[in-house]
Amino acid sequence: MTALEVQKAKPDPGKIIKLSDGGNLYFRVDPNRSRYWIFNYSRPYTDKRNEVSLGTYPEVSLEDARRRRDVKPQSRKTLILTHSAFNIISEKLRSFFFYQLKDQFNCHRLGLS
Repeated sequence: MTALEVQKAKPDPGKIIKLSDGGNLYFRVDPNRSRYWIFNYSRPYTDKRNEVSLGTYPEVSLEDARRRRDVKPQSRKTLILTHSAFNIISEKLRSFFFYQLKDQFNCHRLGLS
């Protein structure tokens, strides 16, 4: 992939365009004209495929995206674990608030509040 290909990538109404640069780095162009860099990886414990954004174009150039992709494996692992931990924490918070609301609703419905 070249910087010129990235610059000339046009959105296609109705579908997402992903241009591969190799090493699980993709340039993604959405139908709403959003353009950003995606790094695909496997979660360490579940081996499920996931993706993390490395930034938007033109704020992050092709060279910067490649540099972010090529960070030391330990740093990449920290980034991935942090991203996964954030997803787990946000899921736990959502379930906690759901149960709190459910309990409040049941107390109110039963006239206990």
